[in-house]
Amino acid sequence: MTAAPTSASNASGLAPLVGNPTAHFTHYLENSSLPVSHAEVRQAGQNDVLVTLVSHLPSDGLWFDAIDDLIVSIVMKSDHSSVTRDVGFGKQQFIERPGCILITPPRTPSYWDFHGNPNVLHLSVPSRHLPGLTGCDSDDLAAMYLEAARRPIYDRLVSQLSSQIWASMAGREHHAPNFSYHALGTVMSLLLARKTRAARQSPAATNAVQPLASWRVQRALRYMSESATERPLMRDVAEHVGLSTDHFVRAFAATTGKTPFQWQSEARIEESKRLLADTNVPITEVALYLGFASSAHFATRFKQIVGLTPSAWRSSFVATRK
Repeated sequence: MTAAPTSASNASGLAPLVGNPTAHFTHYLENSSLPVSHAEVRQAGQNDVLVTLVSHLPSDGLWFDAIDDLIVSIVMKSDHSSVTRDVGFGKQQFIERPGCILITPPRTPSYWDFHGNPNVLHLSVPSRHLPGLTGCDSDDLAAMYLEAARRPIYDRLVSQLSSQIWASMAGREHHAPNFSYHALGTVMSLLLARKTRAARQSPAATNAVQPLASWRVQRALRYMSESATERPLMRDVAEHVGLSTDHFVRAFAATTGKTPFQWQSEARIEESKRLLADTNVPITEVALYLGFASSAHFATRFKQIVGLTPSAWRSSFVATRK
């Protein structure tokens, strides 16, 4: 990937193009710059208008090339993990959860750092299609992209319509591509129309939350520790302490400085270090035993936290023990 400047755009309009001006979202898949365990691409009426369902792997602070597409990313399944991104407004941190919608404007390098394995539906539309899809003038669109991209958006109608677009594209009905293409126009218009409301949102007010009571923290930690190899869902942990999932995740982070997913992930890595040090169990078996999707995913997460690969850590531990 091409290294990008720390500020990807300026107030006057679109970012300077860093990357391939004719590339589309599949560019990230073709050059293997996007860490994924699975990706399925479907066309929406026009060959270069795509909807892609991606199972992401953790991304350790990566810059992605600018491409010609407007990308609308809708989180479908989430670990409620911490995300840091930069699409031209500096690095912003938030908790991703189902229904979270993120916009990356055309011709904008983007930075991503996340620790979970979300399933994300990416709607990617080349810039030449956008005036026709939205009914807006190109000059107006540039400013609207930037405003809509400033912060995460939550819109149930957009999420539901995007899911319907994806589902319709699985069938063989002759009208499905045209429905998908025009429905994308509706999605784009809904999102761009939200720009005024989104601009009024206060991040401070959105993020304000009371810390958890100490008994809830201890109960959550005990539950996650006892279920480390099973990797309990956040809704199960939240229910165990009598809170909604969203409130629990935000309050836990405010109390401990880590999201539940981060704490849980680090606990599993600690257990893996014990297994690597005390046993000769193959690394792949350690990864699967602790609930990682693959040995590659385990190795990526282990290195993020420990600074070494599992094999290097095991080798260094054995060497010092001798």
